[in-house]
Amino acid sequence: MTANHGYNQGYDLHHEYEWRDWVGPKVEADANPDTLYAILKANKDFSKFLFMVELCDMGGMFDSYESKFTLFVPSNAYLEGKYNGEFFINMDRYTALQLVRYHTLNNIIPSALLKTARMMKINTYKEGYSILVKNLNGKLILNGCVNIVRPDIPVKGGLIHVIDGLLEPSEGISH
Repeated sequence: MTANHGYNQGYDLHHEYEWRDWVGPKVEADANPDTLYAILKANKDFSKFLFMVELCDMGGMFDSYESKFTLFVPSNAYLEGKYNGEFFINMDRYTALQLVRYHTLNNIIPSALLKTARMMKINTYKEGYSILVKNLNGKLILNGCVNIVRPDIPVKGGLIHVIDGLLEPSEGISH
């Protein structure tokens, strides 16, 4: 796969702009305090993942106190080393939707539960796809290449695990 990992089928936006200049779809109301969406908006280190969430219009789903999601959120610090700005500028809604769904679990799964086995498969919100979780002496590795670097950030309506890379559905397990 190329450096853009096959996600270059997006719209050809003006290349002279950084991805930050493209704002994507807006959520009409302010986020409810302390929800998954509010934490993504408040933390500048999650802005690239927030960009994908807003591009695919999933902000409302993460802005509910009743939701029960776990999000694997890659921090900007890790993404900037691997992906250039064009990766995000050229991302289309469908690609963002697939990536965000793949980073989402339809239940609250704390790291303590992920550590109960040496290896487990967990289903993602992207129908038909799973993430392989390996527990190597307490270190959690997803799909053999992405680490959970800050587990268990509690929020209303869910839980965030900060990861050091972008999970791609092609790396996971399809049913």
